[in-house]
This record gives sequence, structure tokens and C-alpha cells, in this order.
Amino acid sequence: MHRTIVRLSLAILVIVFVFPAASFAQEEAVFLQYGEVYAGVLNDTRFEQTFTFEGEAGQVVVVDTRPNGVNSTIVSTDLILDGPNGRVGVKTPVDFLPGSNNLLAVQLPDDGTYSLFIARDGGRSGSDEGEFALELTLAEPLTETAIEGELSIETIDNYYFVTGLPRFQVQFDQTDTLAAYSANVVVSRLNGDGSFSNVAVIEGREAFRGGSVIVNGGETEVYLVAVTTDTPNDYLTQTIDVEYTLGLGDLDALPGS
Repeated sequence: MHRTIVRLSLAILVIVFVFPAASFAQEEAVFLQYGEVYAGVLNDTRFEQTFTFEGEAGQVVVVDTRPNGVNSTIVSTDLILDGPNGRVGVKTPVDFLPGSNNLLAVQLPDDGTYSLFIARDGGRSGSDEGEFALELTLAEPLTETAIEGELSIETIDNYYFVTGLPRFQVQFDQTDTLAAYSANVVVSRLNGDGSFSNVAVIEGREAFRGGSVIVNGGETEVYLVAVTTDTPNDYLTQTIDVEYTLGLGDLDALPGS
């Protein structure tokens, strides 16, 4: 009789501790392609999600999350990026660009598969819920050859990077001066952990006349150059159409060079 009770007790333990664990198994990670926008939902039953993507050493990638739809209350998210050889970046919520509720930017250290973890602020105990949009962008190297770009409802931010220069000039010109919107240009130094520090800005309406900023950089530092609309959250309700050129200016042509 004693053996029977023990066996039943073990059976009960198996039922209690094994089956509930299976019901909370994590969902399969979503594979991200560069330039594609993933639409997801965070709420009380799904307060976190995992993504993966392929990267190469030296590439500069930007992960941008934002509310998706005017009714979403997802105002902030936490981002964690792991690479083939360990943790690459952690980014808690911060206001950086109009319409963005968190932005992680980093130069990838290795070739291979990267895992991106997104959670609503506060995780399980948080209260935000609703739809979010997540975009993975591969920043383009900025050179002296001017790049033609456009901001639209599909592309509300464009990202470029500069590295290996002790001093450089970013030259911006908005080519459609009759457009309803102007653009901001924000230059930020990457801190190597997913975060960044803004160092220079060409603001809004200034850009209609064209503008430039000079940055005293460093040969080992990486700088992110972001072009974005100057009106917060207008991508949710308005049509955005801004055309521009962007490139590195000729420092030797400046007075006193």
C-alpha cells in the first residue's frame, strides 16, 4: 500500500510540474530581413518576443521600435541584442527620433546569427499593450559622393554611418523645397553597447536651405547619421514626402583649412 501511494505521488508531481511548464513554452523566434517592418502585439499574455537575423562583422545595424496605429499604448520597449559570442547591446526606452519609442544601434562584432529580444517596459508587470512596429535597418556608409534619399510613409527614417575619420563634415540638402515637411539630421556617436550620444543636429526648417555640421571624431569611433521627419508621430496620420541629398563635405575647401 505504501508503494502505491509513493507511485501515485510521483505521478501527481509529474502532472503538476511538467505539463504547466510545457504550456508556457516560448514561441519560435521570428527571422528578420533588413528593411522589412514587422508588426506585432505586446499585451498581458505576450509581453515579450524574440527575433533573429544574420549579420557580418563591421556592419552597422539599427533596430527601431514604435507604436503601430493611433490606438496603441506601447509607448516604450526594452531591447536586448545577443550575438554569436555573447551580449552585444542593451537599450532601455529613450526619446531619440520623432515617432520612435526605442532605438538600438551598434556595429556588429562578428559574423553569424544574432538574437533580438523585445519586451514592453516593465515586462510581465507592465501595463502597456497594443500593436508595435519593429524595423531592422542596415546603415549605409557615408562618403564624399552624395547619396540621394527620400522620407515617406514607408520610410520615415534613413540611417548612414561614418567611421575611421578624426574629423568630418556632414553636408545635407533638401531638394524638394516646396514639400510640406522638412527633415532633421542627427549625428550620434555609438557607445558600443547599443546606446549612442547625440553630438550634432541640423534642425528642421534649416534643412530647406541646406546645412552642414562638422564633427571632431576619432579613427576608432563609429558615428550614426540619421535623417528623419521634423514632426513627431506624423507618420501615423499624415503623408510624408521629403527628398534630399547627403554626403561628406570637403573639409579642405572650408575657410581656414
